[in-house]
Amino acid sequence: ARAYWEAVLCFLQSSLASCEEIVGSPDVGSTATASEVAGATLLAQALGDLCAHQILPKENVSEEVSCGAIAVLEGLARVQSNCAWCAATLEPPPQAGANQGSGQAPAPAPDSSRPKFSNLGHLFDLCTQANPTDSQGEDEEEDSALFSVVALVASGRSPSKSQRAVAKGNLAGVAAPALLQRLRKIISKYVAEEQQKSPSQVKMALEEETLFALERLSSLHASEAAYRAAGPQAPQSAKSACELAARQAFAMALLPQLSSLVTSPMPSIRSAVRRIL
Repeated sequence: ARAYWEAVLCFLQSSLASCEEIVGSPDVGSTATASEVAGATLLAQALGDLCAHQILPKENVSEEVSCGAIAVLEGLARVQSNCAWCAATLEPPPQAGANQGSGQAPAPAPDSSRPKFSNLGHLFDLCTQANPTDSQGEDEEEDSALFSVVALVASGRSPSKSQRAVAKGNLAGVAAPALLQRLRKIISKYVAEEQQKSPSQVKMALEEETLFALERLSSLHASEAAYRAAGPQAPQSAKSACELAARQAFAMALLPQLSSLVTSPMPSIRSAVRRIL
């Protein structure tokens, strides 16, 4: 079993590397076509669902593999962010009367019924306090098949509450720093783009991701392991304050980044930050 899960992790890591190579990033640029971005978006969603629903909940998966899967999940969240950015640069607003006969087949559009940033959502789920009233049901095998990776991606549905990613043991303490690192990068990138004259569609993509992150943060009820790990490298006094704040630990750990959004020119961003602070 150990060799099997290690092979699965190796596959996930190589697939993540392939996605990142295809899509590129705002830092290094991208040469991906619209169809390549759509394919990478779908692959990142499927691999994230695999990590969250078929690997991390398994009791027979070693802690080493589980920690590796969380690292992959953070990377896949980054890929989805870069896919949204790349798609925005490739799809400018259509011009009235523009010639539609380019001869190039349109890329398949991602299903709008599922969040574009599902892997960031998985990281939030891993840090969330489990609700004891949520039951898995008697037909666990049937439910697992219903919400398998293939079924979820094919149907475009979000998993049920009982199928949301759950961190076993102390894995929430591993997921928390990964989530914080991702949130800091999202907010920093948004603030930097606000100060530049980026194309409007790029700013809209960044705003959408930032709003998704802020909305999830405002409703986050962090588990004990997660909030204790919210600032592992902070001074002891700051770490103690995070522990005392419990559910607000993530907001306190992100206070410098959130403060930079208070004066955002976008009313939706300012409103979301006020709900958190």
